[in-house]
Amino acid sequence: MDDAETELRPFEIAIFLVLRDAPRKLTTKEIAERTRMSWETAEKYCRTLHQQGYIDLQEFRNRHYWSMKKATDKQSVE
Repeated sequence: MDDAETELRPFEIAIFLVLRDAPRKLTTKEIAERTRMSWETAEKYCRTLHQQGYIDLQEFRNRHYWSMKKATDKQSVE
């Protein structure tokens, strides 16, 4: 992947910062409220960050709980 593919968008950065500072997992609704974006936008970018390996997703009933990946989960051998 080149830098253009791994560069985070402003919405992704906002979500990343909210999750980084959260003491617990957050629902999509909580992320949307804290970042002042719609639920749909928050869900879209959370899914993108999850697919890229930046954040974790836990589904329980009809809710999505998001959290930061532990440092060892995303580290690569350099």
